[in-house]
Amino acid sequence: DASHTSRYNCLSLGQDSWVIHRALGAAEVPLSAYLVTNGQGVKPLVPAGRYWGRVIGVSGSTVFIRTSQVADRYGIIALDMKTSFGKIILHERPNEVLVQAQMIGQRLVLQYLDLDLNNILRITDLDGTTLKEYSPHDLGFSDRGTFSLLSGNSSTDLVSQFTYSSMFDKPTTLELSLLD
Repeated sequence: DASHTSRYNCLSLGQDSWVIHRALGAAEVPLSAYLVTNGQGVKPLVPAGRYWGRVIGVSGSTVFIRTSQVADRYGIIALDMKTSFGKIILHERPNEVLVQAQMIGQRLVLQYLDLDLNNILRITDLDGTTLKEYSPHDLGFSDRGTFSLLSGNSSTDLVSQFTYSSMFDKPTTLELSLLD
């Protein structure tokens, strides 16, 4: 599971628990994530290498994962490490692929690609409830372009920056409030 090309990141769940997960920049990799607890050893959180995706963040004792375990077009699962309870908070969308997911503060920032190759940017709370939704057209740009990943990751980040670019629009950096 730990090949010479794999890299692992560590997220703290408190004083004596960590989530160790495979990550290789923004590359899509077979999902591999483990709970490591002092005195209790290592426990796999997902079947190693069976699904694709990435751990996107931790809030309290809950780990959020973008995964193909939900469906081929990806979704988000939340795993509570205290209760060992997992639930799907974002199901697959029938005509969209979840291409990127980030956790910034207490928000999930989700980037979808629809059947017409249009990008959609959604901001949700940690329960998966949509708070805001943007298309490039909503922001004054042509529809077929790309959003960069958003800046920010701490619980105090209330504003993020991102860049939009397309064949018809020069790269433009924008600011987005993550407040309701």
